[in-house]
Amino acid sequence: MTTRTRYFLLQIPGWVLATVLLAALHRWLAFPAWAAVVIWAVYVAKDFLLYPHLRSAYETTSPSGAERMIGQVGLVKRPLEPEGTIQLAGDLWQARADGHAIPIPAGRLVRVERAEGLVLIVSPESQPTSNA
Repeated sequence: MTTRTRYFLLQIPGWVLATVLLAALHRWLAFPAWAAVVIWAVYVAKDFLLYPHLRSAYETTSPSGAERMIGQVGLVKRPLEPEGTIQLAGDLWQARADGHAIPIPAGRLVRVERAEGLVLIVSPESQPTSNA
């Protein structure tokens, strides 16, 4: 299923609900039919106008938050023995050293190699830093 199809299929319940509510207003409160049609058309047009801005939220191929971190460099906050915590892009992430038996100390720079769920698999960068 395409992203466009998924987006518009998910809009149908809102369109049906708007139709029912506007029909009820017309029937029970003598709301003018022409006004109900105009309001419904504006409501539907809003979904078409918003689609380009919301398309990425409906894509199934978008990488997860952890997968977007691959290749970035972070700072070890809690030593990786083999698991610990790193700071990356201002956030703390659970991380695991990639195949290293030697712990990676706090204050060392690491590069994200891959993600396994929400755990980042990292390897040490060549130069340590003095920030701990």
